[in-house]
Amino acid sequence: MELSAGQTFGTVTILFTDLVGSTELATRVGPTPADRVRQEHFALLRGVLAKHGGTEVKTLGDGLMVTFPGAAAGVGGAIAIQQALFRRNGSAEDQLAIRMGLALGDATREDGDYFGPPVVEAARLCTAARAARSS
Repeated sequence: MELSAGQTFGTVTILFTDLVGSTELATRVGPTPADRVRQEHFALLRGVLAKHGGTEVKTLGDGLMVTFPGAAAGVGGAIAIQQALFRRNGSAEDQLAIRMGLALGDATREDGDYFGPPVVEAARLCTAARAARSS
């Protein structure tokens, strides 16, 4: 495989997350309270991911694209997100629900973003996943 300048190729674990019901929440409570919930959501995810070796690639509306150094770290990070969500929802008025998709494979990295089968697979799995609402 020939790579152009600035590209790298290798095995990566990709995680996509999606905050479920964010549009409905904004309609119900208004944009300012909904934005506070979104910020809380991102803070929760980023705190967990940092402890599991996750590297944020980019935000995607109300979700994240994250890479991990390996499969075990990716699975551990996804489980830790579910556990943190369960703890948060135990005492919160507005319950958060998320979807996640995780995939491992060879991808090309270019300009800080990733391209290839694991990116497509993780995105599709996230879209197809049932919402995890731990409360």
